[in-house]
Amino acid sequence: MKDLKHHTSEAGSAVVVCSSESDFLSIRGLGVKFRNAGRTIQALDKIDLSIKKREKVAIIGETGSGKSVLLLALLRLLPANAQISGRIYYKGKDILKLGDDGMRQIRGKEIAYVPQGAGNALNPALKIGFQVAEPLRVHSGLKKAPALKRAVILLDKMGIEEAEKRVSDYPHQYSGGMKERALVAMALAGEADLILADEPVKGLDWGKREEILRIFQGLNSKTILTITHDLWFAERFAQRVVVIYASKIVEVAPQET
Repeated sequence: MKDLKHHTSEAGSAVVVCSSESDFLSIRGLGVKFRNAGRTIQALDKIDLSIKKREKVAIIGETGSGKSVLLLALLRLLPANAQISGRIYYKGKDILKLGDDGMRQIRGKEIAYVPQGAGNALNPALKIGFQVAEPLRVHSGLKKAPALKRAVILLDKMGIEEAEKRVSDYPHQYSGGMKERALVAMALAGEADLILADEPVKGLDWGKREEILRIFQGLNSKTILTITHDLWFAERFAQRVVVIYASKIVEVAPQET
């Protein structure tokens, strides 16, 4: 990546990249600890980050630095042994204070998740069309036929050729790049405003990486937070790159113009 124009913390202090509750997404003092076999592991420490509506942000960092934990915290999908502190404001509402029913209404419909590892994220026993249509049936109340028709449109939008035919395929009949595009189609099915993507180009060859980059660049109306090890993808996609190291935000780099 080119020289980072960043804000780096003083020793022992946190980088503050958070403004107000009016931000689309505002994370304040977020901490996550895991208790395991009598030990406490600090996964995230005093994370402060604000994201504007339609902003594209990439988070990079070493394996184990806390990147994936941050996405799971935003989705309220941390395991039972997690201890979470701080605030997460989404559209001005602290989602950490929502009940389970309130969070279920947001998760999938307003906040969508594109998980890491397209091959493992799709159910091998279910057809692609059914899996893309399922969020439409759950969150929009569509019947099976119109939901499947919408799934065809979404897959076609993602660049799946002969989408009307390919909705009947199973995941093993899709390439790695096609599986990733199917996952993005699932995220878009619920018309979510915020998309959280975990390593969207991991394991893809050069051509497939460029395809996924073009798809993400075309989602202009969406707010996207992605985590990635791929500096090539981060530099070309994100308006800001956030670096997490040892559970803390240590650098923030705006995109060069």
